[in-house]
Amino acid sequence: MKRQEKRTDYVNINLRIPLSTYKQLKLFADKEGKSRLFYIFEAIEQSFKKELKA
Repeated sequence: MKRQEKRTDYVNINLRIPLSTYKQLKLFADKEGKSRLFYIFEAIEQSFKKELKA
């Protein structure tokens, strides 16, 4: 039997968000019990949408 290699694709995300925004997301995520990453990605999507509209 051949050992199957697991291949993982990575995405490099270089984020520059204000610390205050990050802290707000963190607090909100803690309160909601959702993962912080969920909110960070949500914020990224919002900023992309704003840039696309501009």
